[in-house]
Amino acid sequence: MKERLYLRGKIYWCWHYGSDPQLIRETTTFTDRSAACAVLRRGEQEAQGAAPQRKSYVSLGDAFTSLEKWVEGNTTPENTHFVKAQCKQLRSGLGETTDGTCQRT
Repeated sequence: MKERLYLRGKIYWCWHYGSDPQLIRETTTFTDRSAACAVLRRGEQEAQGAAPQRKSYVSLGDAFTSLEKWVEGNTTPENTHFVKAQCKQLRSGLGETTDGTCQRT
């Protein structure tokens, strides 16, 4: 993967082959090498028709749930209560729907 990334100024560019044997060159728009590698991997997967390995988004409901689970095992009971109360308040303020996603009201 190292040889498929190159610098133009401060920004990394990459090249890979598409579904047909056509060479695709594109900018990653990143100056960080690890972020540019992620863009290159994603571009290769899309060109080969592979399904993405994970979702590119996380719903707010999922984020609040994972935060509450993490807090339970890693903080004091007072902090756990505080974080759960704040998550509950944010959920109600953002208007959580029945499917677990949050919408702006």
